[in-house]
Amino acid sequence: MDYSHIKKYLEKFKVLVSKREDVYLFISDVIFENIKKRIEVKNINIKGVFLYLNVSPLVKSEILIKKKEILDTLNSKIENKKILDIK
Repeated sequence: MDYSHIKKYLEKFKVLVSKREDVYLFISDVIFENIKKRIEVKNINIKGVFLYLNVSPLVKSEILIKKKEILDTLNSKIENKKILDIK
């Protein structure tokens, strides 16, 4: 029996996962460029139009100071996703 159709179907999900990881890595890089602190990918989550960061209050304050620049960079580079706020 030929299972190539199943393999082809599962390849779609592999691409989606890698794109998501690429976006999270890009977010981490943008934050690093602005505040010089690295955020791990596991501490980044996007739900709807909100970017949630699981970081210390000190780092969160630094991010919020540069919030406009971070959001502008993210929204200009990430396709098919609009981030309106950082929480």
